[in-house]
Amino acid sequence: MLENKIVNQVSLETRRKISQNRKGKGVGAENPAKRTDVRKKISMKLKGRVLSEEWRRKISRSLSGKKHSEETKRKMGNRKRSEDTKKKLSKAQTGRKYSEDTKRKMRESAFEYIRRTSNIICPRIGKNEKKILDNLEHLFGYKIDRKFKIEGYFPDGYIHELNLIIEVDERPKNSKKEVEREKIIRKTLNCKFLRIEDYV
Repeated sequence: MLENKIVNQVSLETRRKISQNRKGKGVGAENPAKRTDVRKKISMKLKGRVLSEEWRRKISRSLSGKKHSEETKRKMGNRKRSEDTKKKLSKAQTGRKYSEDTKRKMRESAFEYIRRTSNIICPRIGKNEKKILDNLEHLFGYKIDRKFKIEGYFPDGYIHELNLIIEVDERPKNSKKEVEREKIIRKTLNCKFLRIEDYV
């Protein structure tokens, strides 16, 4: 017991000495980690290295809840990527499969960003959409909710009393993405869909 205590005291003392010794060193331009050539060497050494799950968890935990300063956010936003880097990033994302939960989170995150940056709730409104929805509102005698959000999607309109989703299509909506979108909304709400073709 006493032996362990002494070892701990020595280790703490040693840590203090190291800390005192390093004080004031490696600050600013003198810091080797900030030199371009050193950073390049480190980058080359780590290239292609695969991190274990344990290390990934440790890194994730250390970054969890970390807040960037406004200046850092600005720098990250203004960062310019080379065409080669853009191609590599695009290639890495090609064919990547996301879970339904991840897709929903990504959609909601995109809407939250739009709302925060431009204060817009519904990102897109069709040319004749307002007029068509106004007429339907008058015809059905029910209020159409035009700011209804479900699973990270904004349908053109929703009538709560009828459990009816209304979509005003300005072009044919038969893509895989659109079919999947309708399927997710139908499954979540167990609702009916009314599609109005507003194209020739």
